[in-house]
Amino acid sequence: MRPPTAFLPRLLSLSLLIVPSLAVIQDEAYETDWHVPIIGLSIQPSTFFHRPQPDSKASLIYTLTDRKVLAAINPRDGALMWRQSIAKDALGFNADSIKARPAEGKVLSAAGLTLRAWDANDGRLLWTTEFNEGVKDVRVSKEQDAVVLCTDGSVRKVDGTNGNVIDDYHGIIDKYTPTIHISPRSDVPVSLHIHQDAAYVVSLSPKDGTNRLQTTDIHRRDTKILSASEVRNLQSIIHVGSPGIAVWREDHGRTLMLLSLRSQSMSTIPIPEGVIRIDAHTAPGYNTFLLSFDTLHSSWAEIWKMDGEDEMLIKVYDIPAKSYSPTSWSASAASNGEIYFTWSLPLGTSEIYCGSAGGPLYTFLGNATEIRSTFVSVSEVIPRTDNTYALRTFVTSYPDTNTHLTLNGVVTWTRPELLSSMKAVIWVELLDPTTEEVEGELHVEESQNVVAAYIHRLKRHIHELITYGPSWAANLPTRILTEFTGAKTEQILDGKFRDAFGFRKLLVGVTSNGGMAGIDFGQRGKVLWFIPHLVDIRVQDIKGFYEIAKGVVGLLSSQGRYIEVDVFEGKLLTEEDSGDVGTVMATSLIEGKGEKKVVLAVVRNTSGNITTKYYGAEDENITVSDDLYVAIPDGFGDLHGYKVTPGSLNVKKTFSFSPPELELVTSINTPIRSTPPASIGKVMGDRSVMYKYLNPHMILLTTQRIDGSGAASVYLLDSVSGAVLYSASHTSVDKSKKIVALLCENWFVYSFYANEDLTSDMPTTKGYQLVVTELYESPLKNDRGPLRSMEDFSSFDPQVMGVKPYAISQTYVSQIPIIAMSATATKQSITTTDLLVFTDSPPSLLSIPKRLLDPRRPVGRDPDTNEREEGLLRYDPVLPVDHRSILTHKRELMYIEGGNVGISTSPSLMESTSLVVVWSETDVFGTRVTPSGPFDMLGKGFGKAQLVATVVVLTVGVWFVAPMVRKKQINQRWAPTSG
Repeated sequence: MRPPTAFLPRLLSLSLLIVPSLAVIQDEAYETDWHVPIIGLSIQPSTFFHRPQPDSKASLIYTLTDRKVLAAINPRDGALMWRQSIAKDALGFNADSIKARPAEGKVLSAAGLTLRAWDANDGRLLWTTEFNEGVKDVRVSKEQDAVVLCTDGSVRKVDGTNGNVIDDYHGIIDKYTPTIHISPRSDVPVSLHIHQDAAYVVSLSPKDGTNRLQTTDIHRRDTKILSASEVRNLQSIIHVGSPGIAVWREDHGRTLMLLSLRSQSMSTIPIPEGVIRIDAHTAPGYNTFLLSFDTLHSSWAEIWKMDGEDEMLIKVYDIPAKSYSPTSWSASAASNGEIYFTWSLPLGTSEIYCGSAGGPLYTFLGNATEIRSTFVSVSEVIPRTDNTYALRTFVTSYPDTNTHLTLNGVVTWTRPELLSSMKAVIWVELLDPTTEEVEGELHVEESQNVVAAYIHRLKRHIHELITYGPSWAANLPTRILTEFTGAKTEQILDGKFRDAFGFRKLLVGVTSNGGMAGIDFGQRGKVLWFIPHLVDIRVQDIKGFYEIAKGVVGLLSSQGRYIEVDVFEGKLLTEEDSGDVGTVMATSLIEGKGEKKVVLAVVRNTSGNITTKYYGAEDENITVSDDLYVAIPDGFGDLHGYKVTPGSLNVKKTFSFSPPELELVTSINTPIRSTPPASIGKVMGDRSVMYKYLNPHMILLTTQRIDGSGAASVYLLDSVSGAVLYSASHTSVDKSKKIVALLCENWFVYSFYANEDLTSDMPTTKGYQLVVTELYESPLKNDRGPLRSMEDFSSFDPQVMGVKPYAISQTYVSQIPIIAMSATATKQSITTTDLLVFTDSPPSLLSIPKRLLDPRRPVGRDPDTNEREEGLLRYDPVLPVDHRSILTHKRELMYIEGGNVGISTSPSLMESTSLVVVWSETDVFGTRVTPSGPFDMLGKGFGKAQLVATVVVLTVGVWFVAPMVRKKQINQRWAPTSG
């Protein structure tokens, strides 16, 4: 057995590699990074104010969102108290089936086959109950037990304290066998309704060729057909439930039907032309309800009640229409036993109506310009003794889908839910304030002769000295004092100008609903602007997303929809829809006349032919003559390469790549590094050089077999000639888990989950594996390989096509699943590279030094002197995860299984620092990473005052000592010599 001391050198060497790549210095944690937790768009029936405990003095806001996230929000400041994802429970089920209900001390969530109870205070999971059928609806009884309606029509009563099933009512919905069908089928359950001590199931019962509403008393097993009218389908039903009513559309949407489930009282309301939305609003325990109507340009409402013991439906009064749409209503019960209805209007304006009196009781006028329209809201109304009211409303604005809390009409906080489900992000450089102001003057000087340009510049400098000199001199003492006292100062810039270090950049993101947002990276993720519904896209539909000019981005979808946006102002500049030309397959950014660039699209037209189209400029504005090469999948498993000549419609097919039979291409990866490499070679410990294989046309393909064998392969191709530069195969790969790959400079890395291979004689490791490969021109040091004598060469040259790079690979066992990968980028690429990985256990972002993944790490032996000088460690198959390298620190990121996750990096003006942003379905996180440490910046702990004090003390000391030294030297010269 190896003595314990033998591990110390290895551990010390490992620590030397990891320490420089720590996330940030300790005192910079939570200062240089930011996090925007997102929950998504609230679902109104599952959003409510609720006291976490019966004796609590204040309520929290609980909401279930379209991202399938259950969250508790502090109404005081909008902070998330907790959030839980139920997306995994809802996989394969309709989004309408997810529910959230308040209970005493807890919140119930139903999704798919699962019912869960969460602690209302901290979101802790209390219990889980699984059913054989999907959960259709859930209610809470007076005893605080859960009553669950399943999709097969059965009802179960679940103990609210432990989740055990107390009562099980099977066969609630009667089955029938129509004469025109051979096999029997069940009625369709709609909802569950609890009234006093009784519980009712409402379902659709096909009978005599029509659908009729049927209600079943669970306890008495009574079944009644309550409606003789036709209910066309489930989509025509608007509301079934409290206070025991059913509301649906009839007569092809021209008539609104109201039905009392217990008394069978029915009313009909003609629906005016242009109504696009009808909702019903009520509070449990009240017989009064409100019907709201929306058209494209106006909204109004009607208040109804079930009167008397026979519960006859009676309209109480009408609420006149307003020329706003959409608007939202909410119902809330007050401590005085009254039910109030709150109408949430634009600008935060709210009107309170009572269920028993006509006209608005109270109006709160708002001036929140960010709330243009509303479509989801919940409210709390507190009546006061002086006939006034206190009102707070949790509202979702339209069309940006941000959520706000208004207190008496005033917005107290806003949550940027518009950032949910980000699909693509690009970085936009802001302008340099020191050069943009004089850029025009410099252009003037370029057009003049030397003497005139010199006089012009002299005048400009004198003008700047007069204009800015006095203020600069006046602020100089304050700046010096601030620097030496260590007072915290923040340089907050706004608008389109960057800071001195380049840490402030603009992130432009596209959301799943086709909206575009501008995010200020330097101001902790602040949303500067949002343009909704620019284009109807999905993530695979974004074919081009580029910065085409200073402050202008262009986006092109696969349907040929092209838009240009001024990201400094947040304004739509141009839009072009050419969907009739065919499908956009690939794009590239090329130079045009002037400063603006042009998007070149390779299009497959309606005839199936490949052609080109230009967006953002006409064909005669194209100035680039170099040919472009693109690789396009055909949708049938093959990859085809094309040569495109700018300024021409000619497209020439150059190659076709077909993976082996039964292999399906799962991903195509292009190089991510946007900055050029710092050197063309890698210096060894003995000062020799291994020359990197730097081919800008490389693409990395991953494939998996579809025959269930578990085989997977990777192929490195030249996208110009289609030549296979490198390939590797793996067995027993779990195809249910995605293969994540990354191609950068002269290396690539990919991760997959491997099962144990029982058919192989070689031992295999079950778990996540990380494979890293580096490419060099030759296996020999100081050798350029077969292409060393060629200054220029073509990928179609037969001599070149036969040359393959020298590849060095190594495999590591990863302790964490990898969802997404990227690599740091710095301005000059001098700083060492870190591999950035996003994992879901727990969801966080980690930084792994690239040197730790060096495939040249010696196997089975300790590194020699030269290898130690390079920083190489002895190969260990298990890749260590140092928790100090977690860039997200203790922040709780959320990952929705199967959701989109992206990592993007950008260099700052400081060579040591790389900017990083991670976006997912529910989070946006930004930070700064220094892989080699902040070698070009002074840390916060640097003692400037101590440094100046030391210099002053030394200066004073030299000033006092100098005369003494001089006197001693003179005395020594005049001193008599002996003998």
